[in-house]
Amino acid sequence: MINNPISNACALVLLLCAAAAAQTTSLEVKPGLIEVSVPAPKDANISWEARDPLDLQFLVFETSDHRSVCVLHLLRGRAVIISDVIDWDARTRTKESWIITVEGDAPDPDPDPEPDPPGPDLEGFALEVYQQVQPLRKPADAKRLADNFDAVVSQIAAGGVSSATEARDSVSEKNRALSLGPEWKPFGQWLGREFNVRARTLPGTRQAFELTAQGLRAVK
Repeated sequence: MINNPISNACALVLLLCAAAAAQTTSLEVKPGLIEVSVPAPKDANISWEARDPLDLQFLVFETSDHRSVCVLHLLRGRAVIISDVIDWDARTRTKESWIITVEGDAPDPDPDPEPDPPGPDLEGFALEVYQQVQPLRKPADAKRLADNFDAVVSQIAAGGVSSATEARDSVSEKNRALSLGPEWKPFGQWLGREFNVRARTLPGTRQAFELTAQGLRAVK
């Protein structure tokens, strides 16, 4: 029998053009990333295409165990993906298609975080106090602190407190009695540093305490 190279080449072309009918697989999946794969013989030509929708974006890569993997992101509806593998050594051509349908609708996105309430009509040191305390979102505790500062301001106005040191000791004792949680410690440290500058005199202490109370009462 004569081996005709031209005839062999024609036979190969006919074989590849007349590939076996594509195998179809139907998948029902959860919304999100989806993977399908086919064997990837050495030196084979492998292509992927989307038939529905035509503009579907996907990523293709090959694994160390010789598989071609197609990855797509699908949140709703369905997609049709087709692979085409031409194995030149085995003289075979294999097409596979996947009809991928998402179960139900995509999950609702996480709600936006609750925005901070509108800022109060404050300025200066009162605003700084508010900005320090508002992130704690503890208006009840803030009000109790404000009551203590207002109480000492009233004592200063009535002549019951004679020095800045006495005023600070008095409000510190009242605040300790509230037994606030450890989340208030950074604010207490910050306030102490501010009072070292603002509350050196009795009039300065009175003003600092008044502004502190204003800032605390604005907390929501």
